[in-house]
Amino acid sequence: MIEVKATAFDAAIPATSFILPAHAHVPGTGSEPDQPPLEAAKAMALPVTSEKTWTTNHTYIYGFTLVRAGFYWEAHEVWEAVWLASPPNSRERSLLRALIQTANAKLKCRMQRPHAASRLIAEAQHELAELGVARGELLMGVDVFELLAELELHAVELSEARR
Repeated sequence: MIEVKATAFDAAIPATSFILPAHAHVPGTGSEPDQPPLEAAKAMALPVTSEKTWTTNHTYIYGFTLVRAGFYWEAHEVWEAVWLASPPNSRERSLLRALIQTANAKLKCRMQRPHAASRLIAEAQHELAELGVARGELLMGVDVFELLAELELHAVELSEARR
């Protein structure tokens, strides 16, 4: 199975002390999400998401911890709370949308749905390309160019796998 790797997420994002869910939820498999850790994390979301205060937004950081550990559905759930606190039409909101789409693409790969994963990767690439981030600049701890490069690699891999 082709996986979208999380190495672009690892650079400047610290770990958090939130506990991980007991298991990863995969829709369509009969699993149920382990909600208590997610609800605890979402309750800690800052009232406003800002690139100036991202290092204190433990809910945002927890999303990366979840992705690294393979909890893709859970990362989407947690990041959605952070996305909702982002100012409309902001770089923060666009970045979070791209991160959510990337987590969803990883989930679709796990679910053996390469077409859906490819669509989500393309949407994430579009969001990231529109950010206007300079090469080498980190946005909320994310190297946008590195993430774009990884997404392009995985888009090609998914395309080749469908042939």
